[in-house]
Amino acid sequence: MHAKPKHTTEEEHEATIVTAIPTSNHRTRTSNRRKCICISTTLTTILAIALLILILALTVFKSKKPITTVNSVTINDINATINLIPLKISINISLDIKISVKNPNKIGITYHNSSAALMYKGHDVGNVPIPAGKIGSGDTKQMNLTLTVFADRLLSDVDVYGDVISALRPRVI
Repeated sequence: MHAKPKHTTEEEHEATIVTAIPTSNHRTRTSNRRKCICISTTLTTILAIALLILILALTVFKSKKPITTVNSVTINDINATINLIPLKISINISLDIKISVKNPNKIGITYHNSSAALMYKGHDVGNVPIPAGKIGSGDTKQMNLTLTVFADRLLSDVDVYGDVISALRPRVI
C-alpha cells in the first residue's frame, strides 16, 4: 500500500508560515525589555554616582574652619596726641603680629581683602587689614600684620585698669 501524500490547504500552509516567522509583537516585547534594562541600568548608575558624591561631600570634602595661631606680638609704635581745644587725648599703639593660618580642608581656600577687629568687652579697640590671598589644601600660611590699638578707647573704660593689674600680678599655684 502506498501512502497518499498529505495535501494541506492554503490556510494551513499560511498558518505554518506565520508561526515560523517571528511576529512583530514578539519583536516589540524584546525591544521593550531591552529599553527597560537600559533605562534601569542608567538610572541605577546615576543614583550610585549621586550617592557617592553625597557621601564624599558629607565626609571627605566637608568644610572645616581654618586654624589661626598667634605666633608673636611686639610693640612697633606708640603715638600720643593732645588737643587743647577741645580737650582730647588720643593714644594709638601699633602692634606687629605674626600669625599662621592652617587650612585643614582637602580643597584650597581663597579669601578677599578683609579686616580683623580687636574687641574689649564688646567695644572695638583696634583693627587690622588682612590682604587677599590663597591657602592650599593642608597648607599653612604665615602672615605679618600690623594692628592699630586705639588705647584712648581702652582708657575710657574703668575696668581696664583692674584687668591690667590682675594680668601683671604673679600667680602662685
